[in-house]
Amino acid sequence: MYPAMLNISGKDVLVVGGGETAYIKAMGLLNYHANVYVIAPKICQNLMEKSAEITIIKEEYQEIYTENKFIVVAVTDNEELNEQIGEHCYKANILCSILNKPHLSNFTVPAYLKRGDMIVTVASINSISDIVTTQDIEKMYPVIVEEKTEIVGRLRKLIAFTHTNEAEKKSLLRWISTLDISELHDYEKRNFMC
Repeated sequence: MYPAMLNISGKDVLVVGGGETAYIKAMGLLNYHANVYVIAPKICQNLMEKSAEITIIKEEYQEIYTENKFIVVAVTDNEELNEQIGEHCYKANILCSILNKPHLSNFTVPAYLKRGDMIVTVASINSISDIVTTQDIEKMYPVIVEEKTEIVGRLRKLIAFTHTNEAEKKSLLRWISTLDISELHDYEKRNFMC
C-alpha cells in the first residue's frame, strides 16, 4: 500500500450499507466535504437524520450506483455483496474500501487524529486501525503539537512572502521546524509583529 492523503472535497462518494458503521464512514467523508451517497434497503436513524446533507437511496445495491464515484466504501453485513462491490470497483478503477477486508480493498482508512491543520495517521498493511485508536494517537501527539503546526504554518506563509531567495527560504524553513513553541513565538514576534 502506498501512503497518501486524498482531496475528496466536492467528489461523489458512495457508502453501501445502512447501519451504524455506514453512518460513521459517511460522517468521516462528509467532514472532508465529499458529496456522500448512501445506498441500502434499510437505513439507520442516524443516517436518516443527515438526509439534508447526504443523498439516501433506499434500494438494494446495483453496480450502476458506482458509476462516476471517486470512492466506494462497502460496509454491509453481507460479505458476498461486499466482495461483489469490490470486484465492480476493481473493474472500473474506482477506489474501494471493503469492511474488514483490506486484501479486497485498494485503499484503507487509517486511524487518525485531526487537530487544526495537522492530521496524524497510523496505518499498516494489515489494518492496524483496528487496534490503534484515535485516543492512542492523542496520547502520542499532545495538543502542543497542534500549536506548533499552526505557528510554523503562519511562518511559512510569511517567509514565502518576505524572502525571494529559494535556498535561503528552504534553509530558514528547515531551521524554524527545529524550534520549540516558545522559540517560535519569539521568532515570530521579533521578525513579523510590529
